[in-house]
Amino acid sequence: TKLNKLLWYFDFLCFKRNGISATGAVYFHQSLGPVPTRYDAYLDALKEEGILNDREITFKSRNIAGEALLAIEEPDLSVFPEAEARCLVTVHEFFEDYTAWRISEYSHNEEGYKNTQDKQIISYKWAEFLKI
Repeated sequence: TKLNKLLWYFDFLCFKRNGISATGAVYFHQSLGPVPTRYDAYLDALKEEGILNDREITFKSRNIAGEALLAIEEPDLSVFPEAEARCLVTVHEFFEDYTAWRISEYSHNEEGYKNTQDKQIISYKWAEFLKI
């Protein structure tokens, strides 16, 4: 959940600042907030390539099971153009202390989410109203 929201904020912030998203992904409205299409395929590819590890965890505050994703090594931001790297840093710093639940709730207050319905695509036109 958190990774999906961070990716959404990264792409939409890049679009807001630079007029183009970083990944070109299409996002849609889901109950827990914005989600990229085929997100499960992206995660599977990252795990298969050895970029991410996953482990099952229990969220004690909600008594539900979930999955924690951990990077195998520190990211190399030099692979990103400077404008995109700045967006990554902004998103990271803004949401650093947010839980998956809190970032999900935060995303529900974004205009792009509030003005779309379940399973509807969230247009990049909403990026100009992003709250970060």
